Parts: sequence; structure tokens; C-alpha cells
Amino acid sequence: MQILTEPKPEPRLLVYDVETYATGFADPAWVPQVVTCIAWKWYGEDVGYSSTSTDWRDPLCPMPHLDPQAIRNMLAEFVPFYLGADAVITYNGARFDQPVLNAMLWYTGGRPLKPTSVYDLHRFGSVKGMKKGLDNVAIHLGVSEEKQAMNHAEWQRAYLEPGWPKIQARAESDVVITEQVFDAVHAKGWLKPAEGWSP
Repeated sequence: MQILTEPKPEPRLLVYDVETYATGFADPAWVPQVVTCIAWKWYGEDVGYSSTSTDWRDPLCPMPHLDPQAIRNMLAEFVPFYLGADAVITYNGARFDQPVLNAMLWYTGGRPLKPTSVYDLHRFGSVKGMKKGLDNVAIHLGVSEEKQAMNHAEWQRAYLEPGWPKIQARAESDVVITEQVFDAVHAKGWLKPAEGWSP
């Protein structure tokens, strides 16, 4: 007798990136950050999404990046995707993006992020003597997308533009590059297994 089994579905992978703004300098080893923009997409799909806290700003609030309700609404767009993912793909996300998102949920009175598996592409192997930023790694791997470079003055100007279109474009670009780097490190044998992350 032959037993027919259902093929195991492919895991649902979510690629995401956050942009942050420093809110103080109390300790040089620890700079408080607030999430200003989140961009994300399902791995392998063309459609991407992004949301900023200024999308939800209270016109009377002079600092939308610190407005808990605006941040809460921004997170509310992203979190259902995160909850639907079997694993997330990030660049330095286990060390930065995941904890800073979790901090924003705490700050706005939300529930913590669920434990998940993280493909952190910053952790691609024991290498020394090279810069491991997303822009450098993407160039070394020959991916087609180029990171949108912004110096400090350009970041400041971008936050003064209504709607923060350059901030969103930068985050969306980083998501596309992260997906391409994921494919490249996988193809070249550098991809590390996803690691468990919990808040």
C-alpha cells in the first residue's frame, strides 16, 4: 500500500528593514533610537510595502517620530505580516531591527514580537578585514540593486520633507537589496541557517 503525503509547503519568508532616528546621546555605547519607517515584502513577490510614523501624524504634534499613536499605527500595518511569516530575512536584524521594533511595541503599549526564526545576512561567515555593511556586501556579491547612499545632511533634509518620501525610498531599496543578497549568499554557499530569536 502506498501512502500519499502532502508536499510540505514552502516557508513564508518576510524581508524587512527599518529606518530609525536617534533620540538622545546619554551613553556613547547606547544611542536611543525610534523607528521612523518600516519597509517589507514577501520573499519572491514583486509587491512591497512601507509605512512611516509621519503617515499617521497628528497635525498638532511637532515631532511625529515620537508620537506613540503615530508609531502604533505604523506598526499596525507591519505586524500582521510579521505574524504571518515562518521566518524573517534581515540585514543585522537579530542585533538591531528585531530589538528596536520590540522596543517600539513596548513604548506604544503593544505586545512583544513573537519569537521567530531570523536569517540575519550580516552573519554570513567568519571573515576579517572587510566592511560588512549591506552596501559593501551587495557590491562584492554583484547584486543588481545599488544602495541609496545618504550622508548625514541628506538624512536631515529628508526628515524635513513632507511625507518623508526619501526615507521610504531608502527603506524600500534596502529591502530589495536584502532579498538579492539573500539569494546571492544562498547560491554561493554562505547562507547560515535561520536562528531562533525571542524578545
